[in-house]
Amino acid sequence: SIEISSLTVTNTNKDGIYVNENSTMITIQNTKFDLTCDSDYYNSPMAIAAFGQVYGISILDNNIKMVSEAGYNYGIDISNYLPAPAWDHGAGNAELIDVRNNVINITSTVNSGMVEAMYIDSVVNSEFVNNTIYTYSGEGVANYGMALVDSWGYTVMGNLFEDDYTGSVWDGGSQNIK
Repeated sequence: SIEISSLTVTNTNKDGIYVNENSTMITIQNTKFDLTCDSDYYNSPMAIAAFGQVYGISILDNNIKMVSEAGYNYGIDISNYLPAPAWDHGAGNAELIDVRNNVINITSTVNSGMVEAMYIDSVVNSEFVNNTIYTYSGEGVANYGMALVDSWGYTVMGNLFEDDYTGSVWDGGSQNIK
């Protein structure tokens, strides 16, 4: 197994950490991400991304802060899709993903686009527990604390979401989908 721990990742117009397809048993914990993207950044910034078929990835006790002029912004992105230039499906679904006790704080400074603190696509038998999420944006930006799509066998429990635009605070409560 591989452990990435107790780092400070400070980037301008760059992502934080990528976990590539076919990676197994990786832990990212106690790491501070401070990402800034200006209008010259042509991609969608991500603090932590895992693409394609990955297994046993733990994302624990991290602090993610992003201030961005990019149109689409992601704190944690776990997706069956492979990144550019492939833009194709991975060999299989991500499985046994554990995302817990993270603080994700994303500020979008543009007036259109999207913020997704966690974008989770096609994961199996995974847990998303006790994360605290803050999103800040202009009126035309769609804010999602967590977008969880095409997934099964997951548990979502005890997450706190705060969206400054609507002023809403949502306690994610408990959800266990088999």
